[in-house]
Amino acid sequence: MTRFLQKTVQLLANILPDPAQQAHQNHPYGASLQGSMFMPAAGTLAAHALLRGMPHPRMNSAVAVAIAPLALIIALSAPAHAAGQNGKTKPLPAATYTAEQAERGAETYKETCALCHGPALAGAFDTPPLTGRFVANWSGVPLRHLFDYIRHAMPLSAPGALSDEENADILAFLLRENGVAASKTPLPSKADALERVAFPHIDPTKNTAPVPK
Repeated sequence: MTRFLQKTVQLLANILPDPAQQAHQNHPYGASLQGSMFMPAAGTLAAHALLRGMPHPRMNSAVAVAIAPLALIIALSAPAHAAGQNGKTKPLPAATYTAEQAERGAETYKETCALCHGPALAGAFDTPPLTGRFVANWSGVPLRHLFDYIRHAMPLSAPGALSDEENADILAFLLRENGVAASKTPLPSKADALERVAFPHIDPTKNTAPVPK
């Protein structure tokens, strides 16, 4: 987990010490997340689990549904640049994908993701967009972080239901829709391999990807 997410989890734990207490936390960019940011402490452990990409034995489906928008926004908006020793960043090669992967990912996204994130990846009231600033914040970050989050917490209706290959295809689709060109080298579907490649650097102002059909 990134340092940013660790701090966020600790903050949630501190401000939600018991089931009777509720708190409001602002979005990292300062914009209020309104009602979705109010959570009982019973959901705090579940938030910890979601942010770590792990199930929690006391997290039922209602709690998961209640906190998933928060966890998703935190995870997808995190400026989670990985730093090496002495605070120095170690650049990784940019991830690549094939056109076939992106095509498969487009279909899977349409079936499992578009209901919440929209057909054009623009997000909704309580779900973040998957283009622009949110995605640009992942530039240079090991792709495993985003992959792990997606495969454990998404889709909201059935977290963990997709295979690693399907999740990799969705990532390929996201890369394509954010202007990253396809190549002949497929995107890996294994977490350890995704640790060794980075989310490509993306300029959110130059995203001209067509709306998925």
